[in-house]
Amino acid sequence: MSDGAPPRGPTLALLATRIAQELGHLGALSEQVQTALSRCSLCPIEDRETLSGLQGIDRISQGLTDLARLMDALGTQICTDLPLPQTGLASRVTLNELSLRLFQDGETPPAAAHPPFHAGAGDVHFF
Repeated sequence: MSDGAPPRGPTLALLATRIAQELGHLGALSEQVQTALSRCSLCPIEDRETLSGLQGIDRISQGLTDLARLMDALGTQICTDLPLPQTGLASRVTLNELSLRLFQDGETPPAAAHPPFHAGAGDVHFF
């Protein structure tokens, strides 16, 4: 039964929570990449540009983790239960599985193959 209204998506609070889960998952994957690269037997890297580029992975991990915490907190602070229009927002997400998790079934992101390495806040790992 359709009354001509666009399909309704999750509430803003629920969407924020789902985005937080996705960001947390991506942060964990980024940490896994960082750990895997640090375990590779590469020749010694001595040029600053390469080291700086590799350290970018650590910055990505930390940024994603911070954004996940922010979105999770935002989801708890939003007081409205007004559902969002599904089609407009969902059309911006090109990955089908991600779109389904965010706007349809709300399943959690797939589990990482291995538990991520957890560095302390601000720790820097050289590869």
